[in-house]
Amino acid sequence: MLQHDITRPLLVITGVWNPAILQPPWIARYLLDKKEGEEFAFMEVGVPDRPTPIIYINDLGIAASRSRIDLFVNTFDPKRCNELEAMCAKILELLPHTPVTGLGVNHIFSVSNPQPQLLDKFKTRENIETAYRVIEQVLISRIELGENVKLNLRRQISSEKILFDLNFHHEANKADTIRALLPNVIERTYQQAIETIGSLYGEHDIEDRGHDFPKQETGGEN
Repeated sequence: MLQHDITRPLLVITGVWNPAILQPPWIARYLLDKKEGEEFAFMEVGVPDRPTPIIYINDLGIAASRSRIDLFVNTFDPKRCNELEAMCAKILELLPHTPVTGLGVNHIFSVSNPQPQLLDKFKTRENIETAYRVIEQVLISRIELGENVKLNLRRQISSEKILFDLNFHHEANKADTIRALLPNVIERTYQQAIETIGSLYGEHDIEDRGHDFPKQETGGEN
């Protein structure tokens, strides 16, 4: 069984950002169309190795740093993915003068307690396991999919878990170029991801794993 890890960013816009702008009141009013003065609930989720928390409102998450904006869903379905693409487009529309360098779409899957026949697919001709006890192995392939589009395919292998990290990177230095890429980009790359894993490794059954949120209690007003 493949677990689809949606606790990691689904969309990433790289560039030079001012994270001070992207705070809950601004997000609620300008990205999620909350009315001025309307109350809303949000949750801040701290993640190890992440300098700033993820702000979740209505199951959509955003975390901003100087070099990137990370966007999340906590329910992976067409409605939420379309809303996330619309949020991404709105950021680019409202902050058109921000220098951008690209759009990343990430799909991350894992298999726990992999079967021997799956592990065998990652053995290399080095036969390193005959000389050493290999605890973990990482394989990275950079694949050209088209003009200005590359797939960074990372496989992290151990006897306890195999992680498949697929990053679809679109090079773009204009906001309008990224906005043109956005419609249906999540579903399109998701299908490419599961077809890649299915054809190469024979893994097809998938379940989604998001954050286990309590009821959103932190209030705000824009």
